Amino acid sequence: MTGLLKPSDELAEVWFQRSGSIAVALAIFAEIGLVSLTMKNKSLIETMYLQKLERWIDVGEIIAKTMLVLGTVVWGYGDLFHRWLSTLLG
Repeated sequence: MTGLLKPSDELAEVWFQRSGSIAVALAIFAEIGLVSLTMKNKSLIETMYLQKLERWIDVGEIIAKTMLVLGTVVWGYGDLFHRWLSTLLG
């Protein structure tokens, strides 16, 4: 949040808020990858392999959807959350 990529004249809360858009973009790319992994026509061996990984694919989809929701909240209200947390921690 205060690393090398943060412009010197940018407020920390605005920079945190912008990180939500990055989280949303990464979650969308992850979801697209998971959907394309399971939707293509697969050979019998690939289908059997995917059935073994089905639990992990489901976990990945839950994580991607959670990141999508959290990223959207941070993108919309991250500055307010950062200010609240800063006042709480002193």
